[in-house]
Amino acid sequence: MLARYLEERSIPEPNTGCRLWLGACTKAGYANSGRGYGHHLAYEVKTGSAPGPGVVVRHKCDVRCCVNPDHVLGGTTADNAQDMVDRGRQWPGRRAWAVRNNPKGEDHRMAKLTAAEVRSIRAALSLGELQKHVAVRFGVSKSTINLIALGRIWKNV
Repeated sequence: MLARYLEERSIPEPNTGCRLWLGACTKAGYANSGRGYGHHLAYEVKTGSAPGPGVVVRHKCDVRCCVNPDHVLGGTTADNAQDMVDRGRQWPGRRAWAVRNNPKGEDHRMAKLTAAEVRSIRAALSLGELQKHVAVRFGVSKSTINLIALGRIWKNV
């Protein structure tokens, strides 16, 4: 009955063997039915039971809206993370999203200072120059200079 439910609400993709969900999907692209996630339902069709505690349902095909029972398998969070690394969807030992979306220092799109300027700012402050004078000289706010002095920003310089 559950297999029929999935079959009626998906279409076959002839090149990959995936069954693509026709209904609603989550923001992340996973099939989302009134009964739960599509890949969880596919796992239930395949194994005869819903995934238990600690079981992560993984896609062999990397197609989030695929509900083909042959394309899912159970595993752990560590297995799922290793799948991402093995398939080139995440860098080993790093959070790819954070690296891509949280650039630091000069690489940040809003950066007004360079690493060399930050070093000059720190040198000026260590010689006793007032923060407000340093701020004017470098064209930034006094609060930016204060945050640099406190080590809250530009920590890596």
